[in-house]
Amino acid sequence: MQSSGASGLQQGVDGVYEFDAAGAELADALAGEAWSYTGDKAFGWTKADVDYTAKILGQADRSIALAPNNMNAYGRRACI
Repeated sequence: MQSSGASGLQQGVDGVYEFDAAGAELADALAGEAWSYTGDKAFGWTKADVDYTAKILGQADRSIALAPNNMNAYGRRACI
């Protein structure tokens, strides 16, 4: 945040919006990773030592925690 003479309250509000934007991007990335694991599992591109169900659910749950409106994450959970 830049100090442009804005009130402390306004700077705090601006910081929350910046955090929300970053959280939404991270949530999309986590949902995308869950999607990738789903594809690997569906096509049999798996490794014996990896629990793909746990990977998919873990990334989807983290995505939902960051952005509850992220439908991609819910879609990944539905595929399990």
